[in-house]
Order: sequence, then C-alpha cells, then structure tokens
Amino acid sequence: SMALDHTSILKTLEKRFKLQPLTKRDAAAPDFADVLTLKKARKDDPIASVKPPTSKKSIKFDDEPDHLQHLYADSMNNLPLEEYSRNHKSAESHFKNSDEAIRYGAKRYRDYFKHYKKGPK
Repeated sequence: SMALDHTSILKTLEKRFKLQPLTKRDAAAPDFADVLTLKKARKDDPIASVKPPTSKKSIKFDDEPDHLQHLYADSMNNLPLEEYSRNHKSAESHFKNSDEAIRYGAKRYRDYFKHYKKGPK
C-alpha cells in the first residue's frame, strides 16, 4: 500500500468532486476515497464513551525561564534605548520565573516604542 500524505487530501477532493489536479504531485498521489463509504454523515459520537487515561501522579514543573524566554529578554535588552538602559534590570540577571522574563521583555519593547515615537532627544 502507498503512503498517504497531505496531497492525498487534494486527490480525494479532486476525485470526489471531479476536479482537475492542481499539480503533477497531487495527480500522482494516492487518495483515501475507499474509506469514505457512508451515504450520510454520522450523527453519533463514536468516542463519547471513551475515557482518556489519567495519572494519579502529579508532575512538578519548574518555572525557570527557558532558553527562548532568555533569548527574548536578551533581544529586548539590546534595543537601543539609552536613557532607559541606565535604569532597567539587566537581562543578564536571573529571572525568578518565566512570567518575569516575559514581562521584562514586553516592558522593554513598550518602552522602546514609546521612546521611538517621541524621537531622539
């Protein structure tokens, strides 16, 4: 059996509605029309009675800023804003949690654009 991919969706729609293929790729793709056998759409919910598994254990996640949050704070720290730079918390310092790193970056971003709109002094 041939593997299905996203072009299989196109091929299935093209076959179902008698449409021309968009490209050679979807023209050559396998379709999955053979699984569409119902005359009408189902009205029941086949997974209504399925109960997802749950764990009795609780996982504790640390709230340390991840590398992307540090990168964000560092990039906001590098915005050219001299008068604010004298009074702001360094992005090099340790943030207590993820929210603090994101708040720092957002504040720095807002302050930069407030200063930018006023123009340099």
